[in-house]
Amino acid sequence: MGVMGYSYGGLMTNCLITKTDRFRAAASGAGLWNDISYFGTADNFIQNDVRNLGLAPWENFQNYWEESAISGAGNITTPTLIVIGGADRRVPTTQGYELYRALVRLGVPAELLIFPGEDHGFVQPAHKLTKVRAEIRWLEHYVLGKGMTLE
Repeated sequence: MGVMGYSYGGLMTNCLITKTDRFRAAASGAGLWNDISYFGTADNFIQNDVRNLGLAPWENFQNYWEESAISGAGNITTPTLIVIGGADRRVPTTQGYELYRALVRLGVPAELLIFPGEDHGFVQPAHKLTKVRAEIRWLEHYVLGKGMTLE
C-alpha cells in the first residue's frame, strides 16, 4: 500500500511516514515538514503558524517541535518521493530539501523533484505531466515491484 498527498495532503503524508511502516512507498507534494523553519518563510505564516500553534516558535518551541513531522524523522523507513515547486511561496522549497536530507541521512530511498518557476499550484502542463508520471513510476516500483523507468 502506498500513500501520497499534496499541500495539506503532503503534510499528512510526511506525518504518516514518521508514525508507521505500513506503507511501502510515499509521494509527498509540497508538504510541510518543519514548523520551526517554516515560520516566517511562507507567504501565510501568520495565518497558519500563529493561529494553529498559538505562539511564535521562541514563545513555545516545544509545541512547534511536537507538531512538526521532523520530530519523528528517525522512525522513517518508507521510500519517499518529494515533489515541490521551485518558486513555492506557500510551502517553501526548503521544506522539501529538509525532508530529503533527513531521508538520505537515514538511508531511506528518496528522490527530490523540484520544478523551476512553479509556485504552490503547478501551471506548466509539462511539469504537471512529469509530476504525475514520477508519482506513478515511484508507486509502481515500490508498491507493485515494477522496474524503475527513467523519463
